Amino acid sequence: MPNAKINGVNLYYQVEGEGEPVLFIMGTGLTHALWSRQIDAFKHKYQCISYDNRGTGETDRTKDGHTVANYAEDAAGLLDHLKVSSAHVAGWSLGSCIGQELAIHHPDKVRSLILIATWCRPYPFLRRRFEVQTEIAKLGNQRLLGEYSVLHLFRADHLDEHDDEVLQFQRRSLEGPGRSPMETMIAHYRMDIEHDTAERLSQIKVPTLVLGGEDDALIRAPYQEEVHRRIAGSEINLIPKADHMALALIPDQVNRIALDFLERRFGKQAGPKARAS
Repeated sequence: MPNAKINGVNLYYQVEGEGEPVLFIMGTGLTHALWSRQIDAFKHKYQCISYDNRGTGETDRTKDGHTVANYAEDAAGLLDHLKVSSAHVAGWSLGSCIGQELAIHHPDKVRSLILIATWCRPYPFLRRRFEVQTEIAKLGNQRLLGEYSVLHLFRADHLDEHDDEVLQFQRRSLEGPGRSPMETMIAHYRMDIEHDTAERLSQIKVPTLVLGGEDDALIRAPYQEEVHRRIAGSEINLIPKADHMALALIPDQVNRIALDFLERRFGKQAGPKARAS
């Protein structure tokens, strides 16, 4: 299992495939494993770099350093460790916020951005939602936190029609042995609440795709549309009837949109020259 000492933290990562590097950044409390369907599609043309954020999966738990800016520095440090001068960056949910900060603070390291289920400021709805989750996490009730979380991760009709499937995800990712500790969840919720790049997004100059679900109950369509408006030249594709878990529930559609974006913007430039060593 590859690990790299980045900013004093043992960061677990994986590299698969060959070609232009793509860095995949995961969201709140989850591990790199949720990117598996994207990596399966990308690795035939791109070199896919995924990793576990602080306190998740195989990466060290830390008491401090839990800010979006610090996590962006972790991502930059991992690229340096792999001797990758620049990469396409795909981030989901909190991972998309980390991607924004990475592009703002290290523009030379980011070739393009794919921001999935993204936002750029602490909307009152988001703040209230994450504050409730924080209080549940402080109670130490993992099952209750999992039950509450799936209510905004999935559409109501998907829960009604695929409850067993959702329950498996809930037990595996939110309640099972591989779940993140409550301390990590609380830290990540604070990062979700405090993320604010609204007045700095204009600094992002790389090709950017805002990709998400039109029916995302957590990161609502207007939040994603604001990111699109604030990044000049960006593209937006909100998938009808898709929710926060689009990358896992309809991976083929998400992958097709993302790969098409890279092909149109970069075409045959994607190749093995810049791959991680």
